[in-house]
Amino acid sequence: MQLTKPSSRGTQPTLPPVIKQEKQQYSCDELQQFIRFFPSHFTLGLPGSSLRFRHILDEVILALHAVPTKYRMPQYNLLGYLYACQGNYNYAFRYFHEVSALQENNIISIANQAHCYLRQDHPDKAHECLQKLINLTSSADFLQITKESSYMSEAKTNLGYAYHVFGLNNAAKRMYESALKYNNTNLNANLGLAATLLTISYHENRSRREFYLKVASNLISIVLTNEPGFLPATIMLLRIKAENKAFTDSHLDSHITSILKMNESSLNAKIYRDLASIKMARNDFVNDLGAINLLQQSLELTPTAEAFHLLGKAYYLKWYKDQKKKRKYVKRSLTLAIKTAGMDLGTLPDLTEEIETEPTQGEETVANPDTTGPGCLTTNTMGEPEMLMFVRTHFENAAKKSYNSNLETLLELGIVCGKLEEYQRSKELLKRAITSEDTSIQERGYRYLAIFDQRTDLRITESYFREVISRQHFVKLTDNEKDEFWEKVFAHAEAILVEKGHQKAFPWIRDLVDASYQRADLLVELYNKEASQPMSGLNGEVPVVTKKINSRKQSKSRMM
Repeated sequence: MQLTKPSSRGTQPTLPPVIKQEKQQYSCDELQQFIRFFPSHFTLGLPGSSLRFRHILDEVILALHAVPTKYRMPQYNLLGYLYACQGNYNYAFRYFHEVSALQENNIISIANQAHCYLRQDHPDKAHECLQKLINLTSSADFLQITKESSYMSEAKTNLGYAYHVFGLNNAAKRMYESALKYNNTNLNANLGLAATLLTISYHENRSRREFYLKVASNLISIVLTNEPGFLPATIMLLRIKAENKAFTDSHLDSHITSILKMNESSLNAKIYRDLASIKMARNDFVNDLGAINLLQQSLELTPTAEAFHLLGKAYYLKWYKDQKKKRKYVKRSLTLAIKTAGMDLGTLPDLTEEIETEPTQGEETVANPDTTGPGCLTTNTMGEPEMLMFVRTHFENAAKKSYNSNLETLLELGIVCGKLEEYQRSKELLKRAITSEDTSIQERGYRYLAIFDQRTDLRITESYFREVISRQHFVKLTDNEKDEFWEKVFAHAEAILVEKGHQKAFPWIRDLVDASYQRADLLVELYNKEASQPMSGLNGEVPVVTKKINSRKQSKSRMM
């Protein structure tokens, strides 16, 4: 459909011609409700070539003729959205500027422009829009703006999306919830809130994670009830089912294949990215439907900060997964060799711990660079430093494209820099990450500040430990993550016991016992040799001490 080119800012745009149609005409109220539903759909993957899209565009153009110029802000905003759907950002911005001419600080128009800048890969300009929105929503004039705008639900939905893009997940959650208070039938707000809850739940403990997944599932059900088959909602529901182990890997692959085939003509970067996040949740990184390949296809279409972040994370997780698999393979091979030689396994505990059962047919026992699929094998043959530098590049690209505003990206980059022993840069990045409102990001930031800390200031070191311990109840950690942190606490407690005595070491030894750290009893025994009131160990019993010795000397000898 050919449309008349809009005019420049501040002048009256030439209205597109009314298209004669035989289809049913809508009443003003029906049309207004019809228009209210669709803002921000382009951010969720609505294909610009669909018949429904063109139908919406026709209706908005008709609506422009039905209202006086001063009341056309909603239609201008929506036309800007629709042109952005088609990738026609010049037309989109001209309509947004028409809104600004009618109302300078129209938050919907500003949020729309932020979305367009993000999709044009101008994160600096998007960041300026976001900052302007933050300033507006915290100003005294904001209440008056909300009273005048009949589109507050859509405005808050768009602001929530902007927050989510920049990694401000708790702020996004509040904004989506506020949007639903204005209009609980706003499907974009329902879907946006569901997506935000999924992001937040990733590092939460089990009970809170299950709660967030349940709420997200209910929100998606609302969307699918009103819009059956809506692709972004379908993918999000598939992700929840995948994380809940509702079906096997082969069943999941068949669902993803079906989605890709059915939407072949309208695939975009976000669809590939969302499907990749599902595969990452299942630790499936390789083959044609693996997370890495899907993310590479997403980057080929649109190089976004989120895709770079996820790709760096996928390579990082895959490398450690392969290393673990190789260790298991070696242990299994040695165990079989020992059995074949008729040796006593009981005399070789280091080789017989966690003996795996024989692999079933088709199970991959060790990563093979020739069979891992395109783009996946580069990290297989790398050592850890090379892999970390490779991953760091992806996180740096993600940080650059998010204008250094996504705190989770800065957190991941800080962790990688710390592992590369770039301690000063790591410290700066992690300190920025802990300013997040997200408890899980705070906990991880403080935890790695403690792990990478060089003990230059004992007071600061201990503050990191305390911040982590106070938050660990609310997040989920793997056994390796727990051991890595508590090993650091153990070394600190042992040093305090040596340097400052048992009284100063007591709170740290107690924390080790409360955390059920396996080596805690070593320090309990040393503590009890000096203390007048003995401490209970891991089994709840006080170790028997027959002779009091200088535990500081003993600890020093153990530390050498």
